[in-house]
Amino acid sequence: MKKFFKRKNYLTWHLYISLFFIPMALMYKITGIVCIIGYFGDNKVVDLPLNETQNSSLKSILESSFLESKNIESKSQDSKENTESSKTDSKVDSKEIIESKEPNLELLRSNILKFLIENNIEIPTSTHFEEKWDKKSYLLGSQAKKIEIYKDNTNKLTIHTNDWLGNLIALHYARAGALFSTFAFSFVIFMFITYLTGLLMCDFKRQGKKYLTAILIGFITTTALAIHGLYFL
Repeated sequence: MKKFFKRKNYLTWHLYISLFFIPMALMYKITGIVCIIGYFGDNKVVDLPLNETQNSSLKSILESSFLESKNIESKSQDSKENTESSKTDSKVDSKEIIESKEPNLELLRSNILKFLIENNIEIPTSTHFEEKWDKKSYLLGSQAKKIEIYKDNTNKLTIHTNDWLGNLIALHYARAGALFSTFAFSFVIFMFITYLTGLLMCDFKRQGKKYLTAILIGFITTTALAIHGLYFL
């Protein structure tokens, strides 16, 4: 075990960790530079108008999924009652509960996919389906390409498509799922290890004062510029 932590092994760790994470390092450097410049990729937004028949069909899909969710909840509430009096009370309570319930997202996803296929609308590679953060629409797809379905406006669908740089920006902000986010977190950890092994390879006995001076200057410069930018601009 002691041999593993010998100084000559630090170079090996430093080298292979750095080589393995070169793609991640390049991605973060490229996206970091373009974000500083103020460019966040080209997110193409195209509205796809729907005709009267399509409009009616999509509206029916949205309403049916919500009603289905209500029916399931209502049956679940009624099945728990044992007496007529308790049933009457529970119907009043369950009505309030049902009104606050969200639609059946899995049923809605399935029906929307059928709608897209029937109307020859291209389906994104990913069929992940979720409600948008503002609760005004649903999203089908991934960061690279997604279709937005509006709750209160079934006259159109909106297709969002990122260019390659827009996709890199999404990766930079950890918007590519749990697996990539975990990998990105490991990149941060291992970059710390490369810095640590780099320092351990330095000859602090002979050049310690120079190294510490460089670190101190870097620390002071970073802190001064950060404070100036945050508080005085």
